[in-house]
Amino acid sequence: MKETKSTPHNIWVVIGGIFVTLVLIAILSYALLTTSGSLRTQSTTQPEPFITITEPDQGDNLDLTWSVNIRGQAGGINEDILVVQALDALGNVLAQGSATISQPDEDPAGKGFWSVDLKITTTEGAQGQIVAFSPFLLEEGLQVEDRIEVGFGESTFKRELVSIENHLWQLATLNSRPPIVDSLLTLQFEDFQATGFGGCNNFRSSYKRSDNILNFGLVTSTAKECELPVGIMAQESAYFNALEQTIGYQLMGPQLTLTDNSEAERVHFDAVILGSISATQDLNFTENAFLSIHLVDDSLAGTDPEIIASQEYDSSNQFPNEFSLKYNPKQIITNHTYKVEVRIEDHQQNLVFFNSAPVYVITMGYPSLVNIIIEPFQE
Repeated sequence: MKETKSTPHNIWVVIGGIFVTLVLIAILSYALLTTSGSLRTQSTTQPEPFITITEPDQGDNLDLTWSVNIRGQAGGINEDILVVQALDALGNVLAQGSATISQPDEDPAGKGFWSVDLKITTTEGAQGQIVAFSPFLLEEGLQVEDRIEVGFGESTFKRELVSIENHLWQLATLNSRPPIVDSLLTLQFEDFQATGFGGCNNFRSSYKRSDNILNFGLVTSTAKECELPVGIMAQESAYFNALEQTIGYQLMGPQLTLTDNSEAERVHFDAVILGSISATQDLNFTENAFLSIHLVDDSLAGTDPEIIASQEYDSSNQFPNEFSLKYNPKQIITNHTYKVEVRIEDHQQNLVFFNSAPVYVITMGYPSLVNIIIEPFQE
């Protein structure tokens, strides 16, 4: 058999084929990379910036009892940060907060959602705006924003809920009867716990409320047995039973009323400041001295304090060591400050004793149970 040998010509053909193949592979790879890069660039292109407020709606009246939730959508915003403001009718800032835009991965346009809570304080019935804008684009000279016209108000229902929880309540009637003379029964709401004094024992109970519905849990108390005043233990038991049977409540004028499942008005309470009065030295004045206790609103600088409630005694023989000052809870504004003033004047209306240190009550976390120290007035 004759042996076959490769020629130089055949070798060059093979090499040429390999070279052409490599060139084609390189061209195809470049084309794929270019196409992929184009797609990637296209997918990450920054959308046209926009901001939309979706809640509240244009013209809504905002309930300012609680923080107001402002929310919306946005896209194409640098740093994904917005500033949200509540403005009054003159453009003054009433409240401000920042919101971070969340961008769902599945949204190719980069559109995201944002939300912020604003605690707005202004006059009920005032008009204003909510505005959301990008501070970073504003620095670049681009004004990207959305704004809506709103009213600022307060719902009657929520205002009553706040009043219930801001005050100390003293029993006025139980099953249509006033409490036993020289007995004190109280109720206070805080952090979904109801606490108070039943006349002999301190008590505690959980509570739930919704609309005008109010329910107490099991009432638990200390275990003292009191003999005086006569009938106090039976009254305390009836009081605890009335609380456990409560299903609703109302603020009727200055009083809090609790009702049971027969819609009978079982319990009435007055909002009160309970206090004691002591002096830094003996009270020396004539018999015709005059004592006054005032609850005043001193929130407005440069104006005379507004008197919310008063109690007066016109004989030194009747001056109390302890007092209960009733007031109308619907006159209390939650962002105002209130204090109790005690004054003793002589028969010529000259101030003799007073409390020089302010005693703040009710709002801003201040108590409704106080001790007031009075001292001689010196000009």
